[in-house]
Amino acid sequence: PVDTPAPPDFNPKSCYAMGCGNSKTVNRKKITILHVMEMSGNSHGCMLLVRTGKLEVKIKNVDLMKGEHKTEEFLKINPYHIVPTLSQGEDSLWESNAVMRYLCTNYEAVKKYYPTEDTKKFAKINQMLDYRQTVLYPKVTRAGYPLLGFSSLAHTEEVMKAAADEIERFGKLYLADGKFVGGFQEPTIADISIITILSYIEGKKDYKYPKAVQEWIERFNKAFPEYMEVKKSFVGYLEGVVWPKQTTEKKE
Repeated sequence: PVDTPAPPDFNPKSCYAMGCGNSKTVNRKKITILHVMEMSGNSHGCMLLVRTGKLEVKIKNVDLMKGEHKTEEFLKINPYHIVPTLSQGEDSLWESNAVMRYLCTNYEAVKKYYPTEDTKKFAKINQMLDYRQTVLYPKVTRAGYPLLGFSSLAHTEEVMKAAADEIERFGKLYLADGKFVGGFQEPTIADISIITILSYIEGKKDYKYPKAVQEWIERFNKAFPEYMEVKKSFVGYLEGVVWPKQTTEKKE
């Protein structure tokens, strides 16, 4: 990812206010809204925290297919027109990892998933979030997006192998037997952030996760039973649109 110039009428004070300071409380007088695309893995982590913690946050679906992210109303909230975006009054915050950090910092019910008191664990979680964003995510989406119809780039054996190799490397380096990302006994937002974007590789119907990764996914699903409900729209898209197309292409 690269830094891009701020859009016209960009208001840094408004857009970053939610992420600044050391406040541990949220302004309950203003409605907090999480704007998402229900089918997107990038939104699933934030949605999962809201549902797991039963947070006082309204989840609002933004239909990107209908261009709802480019309406005048939404552009006032997020001039970069991306989801997930968290808004509260005139303040807004986007980028999924930033939103999850904010939720965990400001809502007691999910604070344990991003423990700031343990500085070593805190640093390790941040390392994994950066790894997700800079190494794993580009490879997984490059292979998965074309299969899902999210990109016009070609899906090739080369990009699929690059993604599969990195997922296997992730399993070997960052998952210990019976534990979560980074070797922790309990899941953190690093697990949430990574598992939600790994789903893009599932666009390849016959792809099988490495054993260590598959076992971690099973542990995660037990820790977060709400996840399959959050992921329901995406799974429906795979089963109803993506996978049948691959079956038809094989027959031809």
